[in-house]
Amino acid sequence: MEEHVAHLGPDLNSITLHKLGIVKNNTTNVYVSKQKSGVLAIMKDNLSSNPVQYYEEQFLAEYITTTSIGTTFDVRTKQAIYPSLTLPLLGQFQAVNAASAVSLCEEITGGPLDQEIVHHCFEQLQWPGRCEVIYHDPLTIIDGAIH
Repeated sequence: MEEHVAHLGPDLNSITLHKLGIVKNNTTNVYVSKQKSGVLAIMKDNLSSNPVQYYEEQFLAEYITTTSIGTTFDVRTKQAIYPSLTLPLLGQFQAVNAASAVSLCEEITGGPLDQEIVHHCFEQLQWPGRCEVIYHDPLTIIDGAIH
């Protein structure tokens, strides 16, 4: 949150309302990933006139495990279950982001995705410098995230 204060507002409520400004009355699809309960309440109050897909209501990542080689999880949507997905990225938030992406892709394609393609795409995903394991012995991770 702190990286947004200078531009978007002094607190989480202000930042949330500012970011919701991108959603217009004629917006046809909104996907909301995992949020803190206070932020989610603000979003639900302000998105009542739009069709919204909410994390943990219409889609979610579950059974998340993270090791030094990546993050493994299942994605559950209203259309399908995608078991044992693996990303070579570290962190539970990566699984949450992946669940959002899968749900959105289902919307775009009009139905469940090909399981084999989803597995392959996630296994090949790379984000150099973002929670990246560069050595296993000793375990060395680099992260060039926002500060």
